[in-house]
Amino acid sequence: MEVKQLQSQVISFLRFPLAVAVIMIHTSVSDITIGGERLAELMPLPVYNFTYGFLDTVFMQVAVPLFFFISGFLFFFKETGFGLKEYRQKLKKRARTLLVPYIFWNLAMLAIMYLGQVLFPGLLSGNNMMIGEYGVKDYLMSFWDVSYRTGGTVHLPMNGSLWFIRDLMVVMVLSPLIWLIIKYLKVWGPIILMLVWLSGWGGPFTGLSTTAIFFFTAGAWFGIKKIKFIKEMTPVCLISCGGVYILSAAIINIISTTPWTEYADKLLCLAGCALIVQTSGYYINNGKWHPKPFLAKSSFFLFAYHSPVVGFIKKALWKVCEPDCDMAVLGVYFLNVALTVLIGLCLYWGLNKVLPRFTAVITGGR
Repeated sequence: MEVKQLQSQVISFLRFPLAVAVIMIHTSVSDITIGGERLAELMPLPVYNFTYGFLDTVFMQVAVPLFFFISGFLFFFKETGFGLKEYRQKLKKRARTLLVPYIFWNLAMLAIMYLGQVLFPGLLSGNNMMIGEYGVKDYLMSFWDVSYRTGGTVHLPMNGSLWFIRDLMVVMVLSPLIWLIIKYLKVWGPIILMLVWLSGWGGPFTGLSTTAIFFFTAGAWFGIKKIKFIKEMTPVCLISCGGVYILSAAIINIISTTPWTEYADKLLCLAGCALIVQTSGYYINNGKWHPKPFLAKSSFFLFAYHSPVVGFIKKALWKVCEPDCDMAVLGVYFLNVALTVLIGLCLYWGLNKVLPRFTAVITGGR
């Protein structure tokens, strides 16, 4: 298979598993809170905590960085120059593919939260302001950062998972600056930004995270230089690299209280991004894995839909299953992931059948 075709198939293939990885992050049962009480704190959870932490280190934490990287690559890959005309065309297209879905899914989150607060008060955490009490500023800030009311350190829009879209839109607005950084600093531009990201600095303001800047710029470097980042790897190389990566992730998860863990986690994130891309390339090129168009197209819907409903799903599952031991909690977690993905796929399939144009609008035409 030609490298260009392989690269396109890898990007298409990865869209679904990376969306599932984001869902796996947000379906954690350790933060289930009802009436101000964190239910998972009622029992020790060594097996669940290790399993979740290991999966997070190995797989889940690479999802959003890889999305930023791929977005940066695709933003510049077809361009031979980058003037005002190209910049305006790209922003106009992204308004349709990113801004419109971003507004819709935050509105959907507001509506679902309001209905949940009215219809299921017994499942409320007690930590959030009632939607019915919102003022104009509260509604406006729901599209940027809901933490302004509490002074929290996690800055998310109402639909929390869409912080990725928010930050992606910001770096796209700054894309001329990224073009200049790569043009004049060459490979040193992404390297400097990588060091800033490794330092642990979050970013200058809400909406411009160092994660977004670095990984988008890294992808942009490959796109601008027209370098195909997919490389075939031999089975021996894959096994050895994968083995070292997984072993390192397990060790870091065990010694997670050391001050070096954050830096080691980020280095593993870099290695994980490369390993996942190249592993996918190897198995697709050898006919073992095949991109599924339906799953690839459903990925944005899964990514955007799950935040409004996942809280209710996992609380309802906890109430129904009433896990009373570590392994039962782990089982509820995996059931939560499976149900969230399955419900999302069914909803996407149904909407796409009945309201295809509407579905295209809320998923950015994907």
